[in-house]
Order: sequence, then C-alpha cells, then structure tokens
Amino acid sequence: MGAPLGNQNNRKTRIWSLAIAQALDRRFNIVERKAAIDALADVLLDLCFKGDLEALKEFGTRMEGKAVQCVELGDGTNTPVGIAVVYGKRANDESDVRPPAH
Repeated sequence: MGAPLGNQNNRKTRIWSLAIAQALDRRFNIVERKAAIDALADVLLDLCFKGDLEALKEFGTRMEGKAVQCVELGDGTNTPVGIAVVYGKRANDESDVRPPAH
C-alpha cells in the first residue's frame, strides 16, 4: 500500500536530488540534459579509473546500493541494553518496572 495522496514525507529526504534536477533544468533543454548527465557519468568513471576513493565509493553506491551499516547499542561495557516492560501504570512509576529476563 502506497502513501496517502498528498504525502510529502519523501520530498524532505530528496532535497539534494531535487536541487540537482532544477539546476539541470535551468542549464539544459530536455535533449541536452541527457547528454549532460552522460558526461557527468563519464567524469565519475574517469575518476574511478584513476583510483579516486570517493568516486569509487559513489560508483559502488550507485551500482549496488549503500552498504549495510552496523550500529552497536550499549555503553561500551559489553553489557546488553536492558529493556523494561511496564504493565498497567505509566513508565515513570518505577515500582512496576520489571528487570529483563535472562
């Protein structure tokens, strides 16, 4: 199921893409725009073949998607993050907070 009609959430995350698209529209007509994007792709490949690390990262991201990033939670003591389950009362009432089961 898609987002409701008029949903603008994705627009917030695509600000950079929208800005680039608008800049291309200002500089090029529809036929020139495709040639300009192709030329930019050629520049990226040229940089990759020269060993430019940032270009290689961008190329990899464009071809295979962003790499999965592992995020560790905790305080650095190798102790697992505790989770408290509260039944029947507000979470700020510590009398009903039960320790996690081991």
